[in-house]
Amino acid sequence: MLKEALREAKRIAIVGLEKNTGKTTVLNHLIEVNGGERTLFLTSIGYDGESVDQVTKTHKPRIFVSKGTLIATARSLLPRCTVEKEILDTTSLATAMGEVILFRALDDGYVELAGPSTIAQMKQLVDQVCEEYSVLPIIDGALSRLSSAGHGLAEEIILCTGASVHPSFQRVMDKTLLTAALLNFPKAHRPVDFSKAAAYLLGEEEMAFTATDDGEGLLQAKDILKVWQDEPILALKGLLSEAMVLDFLKWKDFRDKTIILEDATRLFVTPATFETLKRRQIRFEVINPVRLLCIALNPTSPRGRLFDEVKAKQILKASGVPVMNVRRNSDELKC
Repeated sequence: MLKEALREAKRIAIVGLEKNTGKTTVLNHLIEVNGGERTLFLTSIGYDGESVDQVTKTHKPRIFVSKGTLIATARSLLPRCTVEKEILDTTSLATAMGEVILFRALDDGYVELAGPSTIAQMKQLVDQVCEEYSVLPIIDGALSRLSSAGHGLAEEIILCTGASVHPSFQRVMDKTLLTAALLNFPKAHRPVDFSKAAAYLLGEEEMAFTATDDGEGLLQAKDILKVWQDEPILALKGLLSEAMVLDFLKWKDFRDKTIILEDATRLFVTPATFETLKRRQIRFEVINPVRLLCIALNPTSPRGRLFDEVKAKQILKASGVPVMNVRRNSDELKC
């Protein structure tokens, strides 16, 4: 499954809901199943590939790359990358570990990744490399960095979850299914230009309105509800928060509506609130959709917690995407 997905993928981000959910293991698996078929470009929002986690002090898998792979990492980590290097570019992108350097691996070996720490800089880097080289970018997201799934940075996502996310099995399942639902939001069926207004009501006519002075200039739910009557579609720039959604839900006619957001990372609600939205037949579409390739499950944590893998897979199948165990070298992982 993943081998076929790699052939068609354009930009992959590996997103973890918490540390120790198996992002690096998944990255190594992608490198392995690619088998040199496509030239990979690897970088990270954060720091990945070290043998010992800098926070938890637990063992971590290293990142093994093959000859020809392009790497973007901080200058101070170059000596820790065991491959022979052809320096391709000094990017002028600064990190706490030094300027981001782009190089090509001239043989097989281990690398450590520390790329740009902001989404804007990461997108700038990935856009530039893709323009100059024929590569498949794989971005290793940082701790809880769901934002790497937004802003047009990636087009395909692998979501990593597991026992490290929370001690409660049910809370992990709820959070994972909610995140998967967000990442599965479909592309908006009509274009929206947010350059002139923060929100639009889209019906037979387009009604635009901006934030008011009330609430420090933030757009308030009450401003929208004053005029949101028959028009079924709301297009909203920026974040849609739990507080705003709860205000919407106070309106008895808030049902059977469509809300267009910029991308999947702009909705911040609890699983319970999201279920209420579904019962009210509130649909979501996004300007920049992504494709959720699979959910990678790590049923263990460094603190000794162990989740019921079979039960977890049964629950997570409701996401509509494949679920694989990141720790076992099974036929499922080799798909």
